[in-house]
Amino acid sequence: MLWLYEGVYRGAGRSRKYDGKVDFVAGVNCFEYVGILNDTTEVYTKVVYARFLKRVIHVVILRSTNGEKKGQVLLNSTDTEHDAMTLIAY
Repeated sequence: MLWLYEGVYRGAGRSRKYDGKVDFVAGVNCFEYVGILNDTTEVYTKVVYARFLKRVIHVVILRSTNGEKKGQVLLNSTDTEHDAMTLIAY
């Protein structure tokens, strides 16, 4: 998956579409924090480009910390207009 380029057009040549690979292991600092689902689960979201689908998708990350155990769930949808909580409800 690739980040969508959100910078300004520099004026020469074709404008950039993508801004590098998404690294889910490194952390969620580039994702938008949505809120807390329950006491131990945080919700993050971002719209990215999926090469394997050849389209833009909406990714929601659920990060859970239960004592020393940590878990992560990736949810995605091709409908980028839904908010993160609607995606979780499905």
